[in-house]
Amino acid sequence: MKIRSSLTVQGEPEAQLDDHAILDILDVLETRHDLVNEQWYALRAELSTLNEEQVLDNQSQKKVSDHSLLMEQELSRCQRFFHIFRQNLLHKKANRAAYPVLYTS
Repeated sequence: MKIRSSLTVQGEPEAQLDDHAILDILDVLETRHDLVNEQWYALRAELSTLNEEQVLDNQSQKKVSDHSLLMEQELSRCQRFFHIFRQNLLHKKANRAAYPVLYTS
């Protein structure tokens, strides 16, 4: 008997994912995380430069600051997700090592 991971999305039917599919999803999410991280640091650098030049009026400065905050929140969500996801994968790996007969067909 082979055990498969399940993924439930609110309002959607349950999907069964094997390890390969989960790793593919993780790769996509890690790429997204890297892009968000790069954008956030670029935005912070741009904001710092613009603040030094003092060329932003109050409205533009608030817009850039709000965007920076949103990027920071997205980065934080991604980091929390990856921490939980990695812990689950480590737990699954430990279970496979402890109970190999359950994970073979």
